[in-house]
Amino acid sequence: MRYKNDDFKRWIEWAQRVNRDLTHLINYDQIHSGFVEIFNANLEHIKKNDGIIFCDWVRGCYGVQASVGIRRHVRLKNDDSISLIKILDQLLKCATQVTYSAFLDIYPIDGYEWQKSTFCSLSENGTNLSEKIINQDIEVLNKIDEKIGNFVDKVFAHLDREGAEDVTFGDLEEALRLFDKIACKYITFLTSKGYVSLKPTIQNDWVQIFTVPLDTKKDKYQDVIG
Repeated sequence: MRYKNDDFKRWIEWAQRVNRDLTHLINYDQIHSGFVEIFNANLEHIKKNDGIIFCDWVRGCYGVQASVGIRRHVRLKNDDSISLIKILDQLLKCATQVTYSAFLDIYPIDGYEWQKSTFCSLSENGTNLSEKIINQDIEVLNKIDEKIGNFVDKVFAHLDREGAEDVTFGDLEEALRLFDKIACKYITFLTSKGYVSLKPTIQNDWVQIFTVPLDTKKDKYQDVIG
């Protein structure tokens, strides 16, 4: 693959799309964790009022959404789809061509030289991108795909005859933690906007809904998926 400045501009757009998608996944993870805390704190009440089936359904829906969302970013496909693994794959193919000089063509120095430290997060010599560093991150994503991606294929997308190794909510949480760490590094590099975490701060008190009785005979909610 021969590198051109237009490639970097395309990667910037991809990184922004990946940022939005992973931010949603990580946000749903923290909502799920909060829901589990409420569930555990009120377990006896939930059991007495036949609420286990609802709570299991909520957790199951989250499990499907998180697993499929993770697979979306670890399975490399040769089509028009955008994913974290695809960004890493293209950077790897152009690693020796993406130099610090080429990076400055995209983000010229204007005052404080933040570009050097950002570039060196993916470079060992400060001159061009490191195939070793990118390969290490790809290996992490491949391991996630081996466990969670295969689980999605064999359990959610298809009913595989042999089934698949179980995936726990802890596995999903750990995968999203690794996603967060890796994605922040590449999103920062490509967009010039520094990220320590993609985990958003929830502004509203979403748990308040569980403090009041719910009426099941009111207005109809939107009939749209997504």
